[in-house]
Amino acid sequence: MLTFQQSYLIAIAGVVLACAVAWWTYRRTTPPLVPPRRWTLTALRALALALLGFLLAGPLLRRIAGDRRPATVAVVVDDSESMRLHDPARALPGRIDAFAGDFLGEARVARFRFGADAEPAERFAGMRYTGTRTDLGRALARPAERLAAQNLQGIVLVTDGRATAGRNALYVAERLGVPVFPVVVGDTLPRRDVAVTALLANRRVPPGAAQPVEVRVRSSGYGGASAVVTLSAGGRAVATRAVALPDGRGEVSVSFDYTPPAPGALTLTATAARLPGEATAENNARSLTVQVVQERTRVLLLAGAPDPDVGALRAALEADALVDLTVRVQKAPGEFYEGPLPAELGAFGAAFLVGYPGRGADPAVLERLAAAPRLGIVVVAGSQTDWNLLARALGSILPATTAGGVARELPARVTDAGRGHPVLDVPALDALPSLPPLRVATAAPRVSAGARVLLAGPGGEPVLVAERRGRRGAALLLGAGVWRWRTLPPALANAAPLLPALASRLARFVAADDVRPVRVAPVREAFAAGEPVAFEGQVSGEGGAPAEDALVEVAITGPAARAVAMQALGAGRYALTVDGLPAGAYRFRARATAGGRALGTDEGVFRVGALGAEFADPEPDLGLLRAIAARTGGAVYTVATLDSLRARIAASPAFAPSIVAREVETPLWDRWPLFLLLVGLLAAEWGLRKRWGLV
Repeated sequence: MLTFQQSYLIAIAGVVLACAVAWWTYRRTTPPLVPPRRWTLTALRALALALLGFLLAGPLLRRIAGDRRPATVAVVVDDSESMRLHDPARALPGRIDAFAGDFLGEARVARFRFGADAEPAERFAGMRYTGTRTDLGRALARPAERLAAQNLQGIVLVTDGRATAGRNALYVAERLGVPVFPVVVGDTLPRRDVAVTALLANRRVPPGAAQPVEVRVRSSGYGGASAVVTLSAGGRAVATRAVALPDGRGEVSVSFDYTPPAPGALTLTATAARLPGEATAENNARSLTVQVVQERTRVLLLAGAPDPDVGALRAALEADALVDLTVRVQKAPGEFYEGPLPAELGAFGAAFLVGYPGRGADPAVLERLAAAPRLGIVVVAGSQTDWNLLARALGSILPATTAGGVARELPARVTDAGRGHPVLDVPALDALPSLPPLRVATAAPRVSAGARVLLAGPGGEPVLVAERRGRRGAALLLGAGVWRWRTLPPALANAAPLLPALASRLARFVAADDVRPVRVAPVREAFAAGEPVAFEGQVSGEGGAPAEDALVEVAITGPAARAVAMQALGAGRYALTVDGLPAGAYRFRARATAGGRALGTDEGVFRVGALGAEFADPEPDLGLLRAIAARTGGAVYTVATLDSLRARIAASPAFAPSIVAREVETPLWDRWPLFLLLVGLLAAEWGLRKRWGLV
């Protein structure tokens, strides 16, 4: 590449060369010319040659131009079902249209409407509030992506702030780089309401054994009153309780027992009777599906030494009626307090290695664990864990390996990959940020390509990693100190079910007997009326290899019957979306075949038109919207103060048009004036030569 100075030197050299050639051409002429005439012809030829060389070099004229670019304000309006509670007459969209117009001051307006996703809108009038999910993260991120090249300077977010899907909106807002001005829709004063907020029960239960159920009821404005709560199993009421409601806004729990019938899918529903003056009855019920099964998962808990984590996990697994637990705590190399290691490790579905292998561990034990082809492995970090020995013996099985290092305390959070993962389908997951931190090693683990980080620290440090490979799974909990999740203060009593449920889910996820050749399930247990019902599936052939060419047919029975084939996505994964199912309870049965040979079946239940997440809480989330405004440099407004927001945007220099500099290049080699000049120089030289008689 030529530098600026080098380009000038080349140009000067070209001019000198053109002059030299012209001088040499006319140094002698026939007939001889007087000097004025000779120098005139020399100058004409030198200029022509220099101009020709200039044009052949492909010159460009570069200049800096300034474009006046108006600022853009994205006006993003919530189109989800929860907005019906605050705007039953649907008058708000027209008012927002009047507020926005085409320009706010000198700032151009870009309109978006959002529910589960955000999309451009020409006008807001006519919105029907039909979105079945509210993703505030997408409502902020999508406009920022689409308007990145249009001088986006602010976002006006019109919503009640109740997010029911997607990433944390506060996390997204912090990375926008523009202020967000939330416009709160709805009465910020407490509204009278009763809601069933949680239905906690074991998801896999044996038939014929009484099972506990906990129902949590939140109330606002009904202090001193009582709510009648009914538990139904399979559509039949099994118990009814009356619970006293707290003063102000609070939550109470009520316990039930039920006896599961024969094996199969069973739907549990908790319903609170409607009270006079409730804001909505859409949130007075909650359901979940449990699987009634006969089999129990055999689990081996292998510990490197006595430790509080061993006791906590032992108690958690023993509380699961579907787990048959065997415990061995190392006493000396190859020796255990409870007796010798079982001879047939292949008879176990899962092995929990808690602080194992530690000091003096027998490598032969690890070799036996690795040689059991159907044994799932769960490694729980301990202060004495020998990570190098673990990596050498089980590195090909584990989803991650690490060198350990000095431990530091980190709180755990659910990652994007962890949301919806079967391991984290546990109660009280929302309480995870409030739990005591875990001791995580400083050395960064190497996560395998197919593994998923389900829990992470504040900086993204992996805490829980899980993966399935063929007929068995493996998980690695890199944080020690889970015993503190069992001994919680009264203020965190609602988080008590998390550890037992997490231990049970880990055991079933890695256990080979939980691996079915055909696994098909709806993405959620309940869908709102009119919402497409989506299924996802995984099909395996012989040896656990993904079956990519299978025919997977799903037969749906209920208020409407359908038989639909799933679409192959590759790697043994399948998907299906069914539209137009009326409200009601449904059953489905999936059957997979390949080459005329049956691979297996799966079945389950789902509901349409049950409790929509949009109606879970009728009050706006003012706290979240205030936090978004504070983190981005914006401010919170209401529908009544829209004029103040308009005035602020119109007066702020940040929303004035900006001058954007750009470099403009104009090629000169094809410009006709220069071509005419070249022709003129050559013609003048030729004409004078003829006039002066040169040959």
